[in-house]
Order: sequence, then C-alpha cells, then structure tokens
Amino acid sequence: MSGFAPTITLPSTDLIDFSNPEEAYGQAMLICNASAEAARKIADGNFSPITKIRTSAREWILGIEPHIDSYSPAQALRLAQAYDHLHRLAYSAPPLPGIVDRQVIRSLRALIAGDTAVDQSLLYRLITLGLNRGIKEYRGLPLRWQSQKLARWYKKYSEGTADLIEEEIRILLDSDLTAFTGRNQAPFKEQLRGLLKDRS
Repeated sequence: MSGFAPTITLPSTDLIDFSNPEEAYGQAMLICNASAEAARKIADGNFSPITKIRTSAREWILGIEPHIDSYSPAQALRLAQAYDHLHRLAYSAPPLPGIVDRQVIRSLRALIAGDTAVDQSLLYRLITLGLNRGIKEYRGLPLRWQSQKLARWYKKYSEGTADLIEEEIRILLDSDLTAFTGRNQAPFKEQLRGLLKDRS
C-alpha cells in the first residue's frame, strides 16, 4: 500500500509478520500517523485517504487477533491499546468486550506476580477505560488495583517523593482526587502542573 499522505507510506498488511509484536506495533503506529494526516485532508473535501486508512486498520485487526494471546503480557497490553484505537478508527466504535479486556486482566495478573515489564500507567488507563464502559470484569481485582494505585501515586506526589514520572502526574491531573484532597484539589493539581513545567 503506497503513501496516501505526503510523508507516510504504509506497507501492505500482508507483508507484516504478526507473530512479531514489535512489527505489528510499528504498523499500528504508521496507520495512526496516517490517519492524523488524512484527517487534515478532510477539510479539503478529500475523503479518499481516510477510507484507505480504515481499510488498513481493518486488515490490521484481522491480522493481530490470532496472535495477540501469544505475546508476553507487557507486549500484549501495548498492542491491546493499539487494537482499541484502530478498531475505533476502522469501525467508528469501540471493540466488543473480549480481546482488549483479556489482555488487561492477563497483564494485571502478571504484574501482581512480579512482571516488572508491564507498563503500570498504561494498565491503569485501560482499566479506567473498561470501568467507564461498564464492563463487569473490571469491577473486582482491576478496580481494587486501580484505586490502590491512584492512592499510592497521590501519596507519592503529595509527600514530594523523588523520581517524578510524567505519565503518573498526568493520570493524577485527569482524576477526581477529592477523596484525598478535600477542597484542596485545585491547588494540589496546580502543584502537579508545576512539576510538569519543571520537566519541560
């Protein structure tokens, strides 16, 4: 598949080795980048690029589904996020409960068992997404983990603990922290924004 955005070329999905999670993820990122470029072209009345990109997204989804369960939990979690995004791009709808949720639960169990490769910030965001969609599988262990993790991150930054992690700070900024801060949520978040500015 040739480039239909000026600076992006998408190889044919048939050429992607989906048994290689890095290769599958790389193709997903190319499709995402191409969709951003195509979105700018819609303003000019050119819908052809986005149509082609949606076709690529659908092909990617079909290619990844037989393989994602064979990836490591950390790899599968990252691909699950890409799967969710490309499904929305391809079909203008989130995926049905199943593939993404299975990888989230698998990654959470692996993390609890000591797998340090799992991205905790990404796991937190995908659990939040599942809870917001009302998926019942997230109401037990995932919800407890999410609540405990938010409390730990709040404690860490409210006490001025070192080793600032940008994504943790952004999660705190996106969250309702009233249970921890009471009426002081606004000034606390302003402090967090200051930390981000200091890192930029």
